[in-house]
Amino acid sequence: MLNKKIKLFITDVDGVLTDGKIYYSSSGDVLRNYDMHDGVFYILKEQGILTAFCSGESDDSIKNRAKKLKIDFVILGSQDKLKDVSSLLKRLKLSFDNIAYVGDDLGDIVVMKKAGVSFAVKNAIEEVKRVADHITEAEAGSGAIREIVEKYFSKSKNK
Repeated sequence: MLNKKIKLFITDVDGVLTDGKIYYSSSGDVLRNYDMHDGVFYILKEQGILTAFCSGESDDSIKNRAKKLKIDFVILGSQDKLKDVSSLLKRLKLSFDNIAYVGDDLGDIVVMKKAGVSFAVKNAIEEVKRVADHITEAEAGSGAIREIVEKYFSKSKNK
């Protein structure tokens, strides 16, 4: 189990919770492909760890997935993830040492460098993998979040 200082688990959405592909319906609706196996945020919550999505995108498909998973905080349309995460931490009276962050692309690096622990999904860009503390064996949208939660945060897996 990871350091007990982790109080907030933050993940990017596209390219982490999804395979990175975005589909548009003929009526303009945005559709994303989420893996049901990644819906393990309840394990974090059972341990008192808060959860958050931080995405540069902003649409109902992300909002709906966050609602379904009972994510505590949802940051959408972020153009500056460091600023937005800093603001959330200030509100919660937490520090960067208290967060675990999962990313895959350039916009995630600044937060990953400051996080208490950082993760990159297997198919993240190389720059992200270089700054990550851990890299998943699973690809984005294919159980990467489940792997992280079970390997690093699940009490039953770490006894």
